[in-house]
Amino acid sequence: FTGAAIRLASGGLFFAAWFIKEKSLVTNIKFLFRLDTWKLLAFPTLFGACFGMYLNVSSYTWTSPGVAASLTSTVPLFAIPLSAWLLHEKPGKRGWTGAGIVIIGALLVGGAIG
Repeated sequence: FTGAAIRLASGGLFFAAWFIKEKSLVTNIKFLFRLDTWKLLAFPTLFGACFGMYLNVSSYTWTSPGVAASLTSTVPLFAIPLSAWLLHEKPGKRGWTGAGIVIIGALLVGGAIG
């Protein structure tokens, strides 16, 4: 809980500083308090962040920390095809290199290599 709270607070402070620099803080605060904004953000926030973090933390009780950490590191592997399919983005060389490193690391931790 503490790590997530620190990440959310630091992200909020960063964006507040960014919006102050861009002179758009008032506009963005008004955007956050509109009902249609909350309708737009409710589903991905609850199921993406909250449910995902619950499953992440729960995985440490069901398996060893090494396996749980390697499974958590595979999240970008799911993000790459979803972003290509839903957003029509093309991952660059760095994205594919990172995905390859994650796959190799997961295989090493899982014992499939070596």
